[in-house]
Amino acid sequence: LQERITAGAKPETVLIDVDVLDESPVRARDIANTLSDEFVVMTRELETPENGTAPDSRVVVEQRASIPTDPVVPKTARNIALGFL
Repeated sequence: LQERITAGAKPETVLIDVDVLDESPVRARDIANTLSDEFVVMTRELETPENGTAPDSRVVVEQRASIPTDPVVPKTARNIALGFL
């Protein structure tokens, strides 16, 4: 599973972009959304002080993953064009 997931910070922002590749678009969406939800929970647990006061930071999911209308790979038209080079 780990080899199908990439995550990275978007430059000049505090956003983390998560990408999941899977044969099933529904499963890819579900994995991305579950990872995001678990990251929020984990961060809340780590950032909440032991005395129970509110944490200094808050993590939210800015945009839920959706099912793409077109396949991400293969890029057939691009691959054909590159094949002519």
